[in-house]
Amino acid sequence: MTSNASATWSDHADLIYDTAFTLDQGEFEVGVVSPLMYGVNDRVQLSMHPILLLILSPHAGLRWQLTPTGPLGVALNLEGTWSFLEPVDSEGREVLDSDACDGCGFPGSLHAWPTVSWHAAPGLLLSAGAGPRVDFLNLNHEDTALVTHASVQWIIDPENLLMLHGSMDTRPWTSSAVTDPVAQLTYAHAWGVLHLALGVAVGSFDLVIEPATLSSAVDSPGSTVTSAGRVDTWNVFPVIDLFFRL
Repeated sequence: MTSNASATWSDHADLIYDTAFTLDQGEFEVGVVSPLMYGVNDRVQLSMHPILLLILSPHAGLRWQLTPTGPLGVALNLEGTWSFLEPVDSEGREVLDSDACDGCGFPGSLHAWPTVSWHAAPGLLLSAGAGPRVDFLNLNHEDTALVTHASVQWIIDPENLLMLHGSMDTRPWTSSAVTDPVAQLTYAHAWGVLHLALGVAVGSFDLVIEPATLSSAVDSPGSTVTSAGRVDTWNVFPVIDLFFRL
């Protein structure tokens, strides 16, 4: 049984949100939309996403804290996600029949990266990390990107926390520019084991109203028919989550 102090944010090592620190042994945290995280021991943390599992898109993660808890922390992270909901092509269009596309499949990704966290001042934690993410269709390589993230987290007091996170994809081995930059500002309040997070994210968020599709042409064997679908793009998105730490 963990104490009420550990369920709040009494110390920088209690901050596990994109940092180099982990839950204590036997602790777990789960939210309505955030992943389930469990402390295997004081340096190894496992995670999975129950909601993604329900929609046939399992997600699993591992964090290994390499350094003892102190002002400077280093961790290695590994995450994998695979969707078995619908096969897609390289453009992300749903494939309605297997004859429409030879190189299509179920999309997945593997991501590995180190994170460094520094307790810069009382209550203030700075973190950053970068590592490759490899995307697949079935087991065929589709894309590789260097994902970079950074965060500033401020413990106002043990019950109140302010977090600023940012991330982006780059491909320095090509001429492509930065893609998918996202910034998120979140305020969280803790009532013992119960936490509420409210915030706003800024970036490019696609809301699929009607998915784009790819299918075989009925009246022309060997040809395909595509549907553009309908996507709404939001540049600002609200963030809300209710989560527990036990």
